[in-house]
Amino acid sequence: MTTPENVIRRYVEATSAADGEAAAALTADDAVIELPDGTVLTGKEGARQFAAKHAEIDGRKQSVTLTSTDAHTPGRFVATLVMSSREIATEEVLYSMEVGSVIEVRDGLITRNRVFPSADEAAAAAD
Repeated sequence: MTTPENVIRRYVEATSAADGEAAAALTADDAVIELPDGTVLTGKEGARQFAAKHAEIDGRKQSVTLTSTDAHTPGRFVATLVMSSREIATEEVLYSMEVGSVIEVRDGLITRNRVFPSADEAAAAAD
């Protein structure tokens, strides 16, 4: 059986790998992705756009790694992630920081992903 935590892990891995099709396959048609700058992406196309932000751009690669998920309600989870950016040519890590998301899962699909600059902000928003 696919658990919500497993769906979240696979979604984060697909997004980090800039695999828009895999991210979209794990996303509901009516999903909403809310970014810290106020941008709102919707549906499977929104998942593809969000994943594309993690592609190699200008010789740099941004990635995210899921470090934990904490259930707040049966379908709502606070995800703690490490976001990093590295220079592809030199492998130099330009930055690495902990960020957070409140991710909602229904029927094995991501229905909402609210992205926050910190895990603490995500946890506060989940309550």
